[in-house]
Amino acid sequence: MRKGIIKIVVLLLVSVATVIGMSLFNQQSQVDLTSKMASATLPVVYLERKNVRINELYGYRQEMDGTAMRDTITPLCEDLTLPVVIRTYQNQIEGISYEVRSMDMQRLIEDGEISSFSQTNGEVKVELQFENILEEDMEYVLVLRVNSDGKPVYYYTRIIREKDYYTGESLDFVMKFHAQTFDKAQAENLATYLEPDGKADNTTLQQVTIHSSLSQVSWGDFRGERLEEPVPSIKEMGSSYNTIVLRYVVTAAGDNGEVEYYNVTEYYRVRYNSINSRMYLLNYERNMNQIFRGENGIVDKNRLLLGIASANVKYKANEKGNIISFVQEGELWLYNNDSHELSQVFSFLDPEGISERENNGQHEIQIMRIDENGSMDFVVYGYMNRGHHEGQTGIGVYHYDSLGNTVEEEIFLPSNRSFEMLKADWGQIFYASDGNIFYLLADGKLFKIDLSSRKAEIVIPNLIAGSYAVSQDGRYIAWQEGEEKLAQTLKIMDLEGEEVRSIKGSKAEYLKPVGFVESDFVYGTVRESDVAADYAGNSRFPMYKITIVDKNSKIIKEYQKEGFYISHAYVEQDTIFLNRETQTEHGWVTAEQDTIKNQQLVTNRLITVDTMVTEKKQTQVLLVLPDAEAEPARNPQVKVPREVVLEEEREVELQTDRQEENYYIYSGGKILMSTSSVTEAVIRADENMGVVVGAQQKYIWRRGRKTSRPTIGTGTVDTLGISENSVVRSLTYLLKTEGLNIDVEDLLAKGETPREILTEALAGQKVLDLSGCSVSQVLYYVSLGTPVLAMAGQEAVLIVGYDEHNTILYRPVENEVRKMGLQDSDAFFASTGNIFLGYIK
Repeated sequence: MRKGIIKIVVLLLVSVATVIGMSLFNQQSQVDLTSKMASATLPVVYLERKNVRINELYGYRQEMDGTAMRDTITPLCEDLTLPVVIRTYQNQIEGISYEVRSMDMQRLIEDGEISSFSQTNGEVKVELQFENILEEDMEYVLVLRVNSDGKPVYYYTRIIREKDYYTGESLDFVMKFHAQTFDKAQAENLATYLEPDGKADNTTLQQVTIHSSLSQVSWGDFRGERLEEPVPSIKEMGSSYNTIVLRYVVTAAGDNGEVEYYNVTEYYRVRYNSINSRMYLLNYERNMNQIFRGENGIVDKNRLLLGIASANVKYKANEKGNIISFVQEGELWLYNNDSHELSQVFSFLDPEGISERENNGQHEIQIMRIDENGSMDFVVYGYMNRGHHEGQTGIGVYHYDSLGNTVEEEIFLPSNRSFEMLKADWGQIFYASDGNIFYLLADGKLFKIDLSSRKAEIVIPNLIAGSYAVSQDGRYIAWQEGEEKLAQTLKIMDLEGEEVRSIKGSKAEYLKPVGFVESDFVYGTVRESDVAADYAGNSRFPMYKITIVDKNSKIIKEYQKEGFYISHAYVEQDTIFLNRETQTEHGWVTAEQDTIKNQQLVTNRLITVDTMVTEKKQTQVLLVLPDAEAEPARNPQVKVPREVVLEEEREVELQTDRQEENYYIYSGGKILMSTSSVTEAVIRADENMGVVVGAQQKYIWRRGRKTSRPTIGTGTVDTLGISENSVVRSLTYLLKTEGLNIDVEDLLAKGETPREILTEALAGQKVLDLSGCSVSQVLYYVSLGTPVLAMAGQEAVLIVGYDEHNTILYRPVENEVRKMGLQDSDAFFASTGNIFLGYIK
């Protein structure tokens, strides 16, 4: 019996030891396999102008493509110096050097190294001295290299030797205007700069513009304080206007006394008149978005309060609708309505407070899929503020395990482009299939990457802009094969399994992909007989019909109206927008836009976005969850997942080439869109007070132009041996302004179009089809000293100058220059379809 007792005791001790050992092993495993995201470490650089800090720059761990790093522009001092301040954040600065390069990065203009410097109060201050070889009004790329703790960190900005840009006056005005919005006693001074009208929404603080009321501009009844004084960022500079952006954080007391944080961005476009010493505010916009904090996130009767935020919320719910994930201010959250748990799935922000480095907003998050338990796959793309990839731009694919409360990086795709360029070129498709395959559309190629083996391959090569369409969730893509602008067959791929189906047009008809509404595909039909070149030689493909088919290619709806054609169609959320035109004897004339809206999608949604209004905060945004038992307001339990520690690097390099023919529309330092159509780019840039930039950072169009341009050329051509044909005389005149003497009549007789003639003759210059632009828009090219060919029916004329009230036209029939009023010019060319050909040197 005694032996039996001893055996029992031994077994108990072994069992206890085993349990303790397993517990210790599990605890050790958890410590080894998960961790918190590493804190930000890189220094921050500020540039200075007359002791005022401007253009806050964040560092990159590797050299970037300088032609894809267009953000700030920095004016040099009159003595060609540039003061630089490096906030070290306890880093040891070991060396500072710099390069100045041409905008295409091909030419090294000068370089240098700072031989001595010292650190005081956590900052290093140096002054760069440039040589007198920098041309006035010419932009250059400055690459600043800072060796920090044994590793190089790179910083990028454009620099310019300005002349009469009045940057100092512009900065002073912006900072004074900004300060007065917070001072009710001084705010009355702002009224003279505002343009209030009935179109502005004066019920929200989320977006305030130059057209808002003075009360809205001065924050209404909201009482907030700036966390720090903002550092102005100069985005555009020129003799016509300067664009300056302020980004800062405002704090305010919540309803229960808790501290609330708001990211605020102010956009200014200003012009200084030196004659009357007056500053003009051309545009103003302020956007305010609450930084969502879990402890402040109130759930009241199945409504999740997001606060002052954009109503365009990025969210995704499981099929039941009881678990929802959403993105706000660069953070990813997940809420479980059954367990009342709120998870901060991904954030660069430290819970201890708001830091400038961690709150850098140059990234976005896209939710790809979510399962019934709340586990999900998502993408973080852009500049990585902290963590394993700090100082890199790229695309990170992550998996969140809701049961283990962990986040694991599956792959990381590094890039040498800025966030804005990465978003424009690589941001159209992010999709993770049930087969653990990640799909990405990058530089005109559809890639797939096996998330297990991390092997990449091309699924669809050579996707040409305008010849494909992608669904909003990224699951479906439709395209036409080949390099032709029109096709009789369209293909549609479902990325869940890569099944491909085809849609074929009728005989003598072509099909054009338009877009998707959910899984329904929208395409246009063009009659072969309607395809023609206009008088300038530009091809036109007017659609006479729009068709919507479901995922089984069954026709849901057709749109066709007698006498109307669709020049361009696009999808935004649930609505199809149709830009229409009619054909007259003088050409194509723009008609009123039409729309097709899917109301059923709105009514079938489990989750909806709603708003509520309070006196202090005005309009606030809520996510409304499916009906359940109404419960009183509560603060959900907040969880912060830990990162899974990786045993190996998971970087995947993609072999891509940038599409050189894309045009990028910049406004306020952001790329609004990229497109292969220069007309679309110019129109969008004009609407948004922006600029159009092409390959190698070359300006294609700017909104500002000189107030007048004297006649380009002699005003006449030698008609000896030249027919009275208006196209012949106009092209002859244009080419002579470039010193070219070409037999245009012979080339036209051989069948060449005006566009082909100009493209061949103006080698090294870019010929632009500007058809569809307005007269005021094409005058930018005239201001550069290049005439614009215009077709008025079958007659050609040349725009060779302008003044404050008139265009100056070369009339080839009369062989002389005449003036036409600007309004008359607009009406005249619009009535004939606004057909223009221009070029840029």
